Amino acid sequence: ALGYYLMQLGAPYIQFVFPANDNDTISGSYPVTMYSSSSTTVSSVTLTIDGTNSYGLNQVGPNTKFWTLPLDTTGYVNGSHEFKVVAVDTGGLSNTSIKTITVDNGGASSLADVVIAGPTPGAVVSGSTTIQFALNAAPLSSIATASLAIDGGSYVAATVTDTSTGAGTYNWNTGTVKNGYHVILIREMDISANKYYS
Repeated sequence: ALGYYLMQLGAPYIQFVFPANDNDTISGSYPVTMYSSSSTTVSSVTLTIDGTNSYGLNQVGPNTKFWTLPLDTTGYVNGSHEFKVVAVDTGGLSNTSIKTITVDNGGASSLADVVIAGPTPGAVVSGSTTIQFALNAAPLSSIATASLAIDGGSYVAATVTDTSTGAGTYNWNTGTVKNGYHVILIREMDISANKYYS
């Protein structure tokens, strides 16, 4: 009988999604998010900051290739930090990606997060879909703006409906993206320039 084998052609692929670029600035409670794939299965994704503090990322739902970690940036001094991410697959191969990321909490701190009320995580959506969101705690100042990014892309403006709670909406034309899983990041900013993330 013929034998059959699974041959891994290379190490797993790893890519920063949020933050996406070198020297991006983050603050508050920030959802560090990676995309990782492999010819086998990615078993772990680990973030190490400045060569000392290491964190394991969690897979975003079953069968997705996104991994995330809610990072409390208030524990780091303002300035540049090395973010090193290592993905390991079930074949024992690994790959590393490194970026320099800037932490800037502006002297004020709040761990209020933006919570996406709908659609629920993992929901199947199509056509025009309304994304609803709000803060889970009081902001340091009134919310001035809200914006949204999909899969590490550029931010686009969303609508703030309540400046005290950060409630807002975004009408997403899902026809602009391919079928499959996507990650959405919402960023709100108050009148004192403090930022809050989903």
